Amino acid sequence: MALIKWSEERHMLGIGEVDSQHRRLIDVVNGLQAALSEGQAKEVVCNFLSVMEEYSRNHFSYEEELMLSLGYHGYSAKKREHESFLRQLETLSREYRLGNMTVSMNTLNFLKDWLDHHIVNEDREYSPYTQHHGKGVA
Repeated sequence: MALIKWSEERHMLGIGEVDSQHRRLIDVVNGLQAALSEGQAKEVVCNFLSVMEEYSRNHFSYEEELMLSLGYHGYSAKKREHESFLRQLETLSREYRLGNMTVSMNTLNFLKDWLDHHIVNEDREYSPYTQHHGKGVA
């Protein structure tokens, strides 16, 4: 069973590329959860964490460029949130690779809750700006 179920009503912002990227991030978290529940090898879990790191970094970069192009007033705060999450994700990934921690249900819930909150609350704040600037393509 998926940890996060994509819901158009809940998660769709009406920004085609951002929505697509959010779906991919949800898929990665769900893939990580499946790998852990199936008892996959450490290398498989490490791969999911690496993909999550890289994809998050690219996604945040895309969002930040979009916010700048819109002149969005909350850009600096969003950038700090992105940087904080990336630091946490990098630490998690590094510590897991070094064998200093396990990826537990608490870890998965952190990723799920952060991602869901990020989409539903944080990104929803700037999505109306895209409509006013003609960048909201569903």
